[in-house]
Amino acid sequence: MHSTPPPSPPARPRVHAEPLAGDGLQTIRTLCEQRGFVFTAMRQRVLQVLADAGVPMKAYAVLEEVRRTQPNAAPTSVYRALDFLLGQGWAVRLNSINAHLYVPPGSSARCTYLVCEECCSVQVVHGAETGVNWMDQARITGFVPASHSVEISGRCAGCRMSDSPRGT
Repeated sequence: MHSTPPPSPPARPRVHAEPLAGDGLQTIRTLCEQRGFVFTAMRQRVLQVLADAGVPMKAYAVLEEVRRTQPNAAPTSVYRALDFLLGQGWAVRLNSINAHLYVPPGSSARCTYLVCEECCSVQVVHGAETGVNWMDQARITGFVPASHSVEISGRCAGCRMSDSPRGT
């Protein structure tokens, strides 16, 4: 008996990101062509799902959304599309909540993701200096980083406020 993991929680604060349409989509198509990759329909659909969501999504939630228009979509095809998008820098995997988030083309590669462990909201801080220092130190040691982002888990201000007594 196989059970699928639950989808991402439905009501999370959105992450501010520019939508995937027009110029953004054309930029991605052009970059794929320049890099010698095919931007398949599945890759485009998975990217569109992530971009439209505006919130981190677990792989099975992405699959569920893809299946609204492609009922026979296989989990492996969605995982392969996610791996491709991660490799190209158009998605990031937030390990602390096991979810994926759209990254617009041309966004700063050096950013910090502040992930709330309680509500799973994500704030993106671009150009965080700590990330720059860590990357420089990694290169000095001869380490070649695969990612330029830093993920910090904790509790957001909203969740902390909901714990505080009223009127104090």
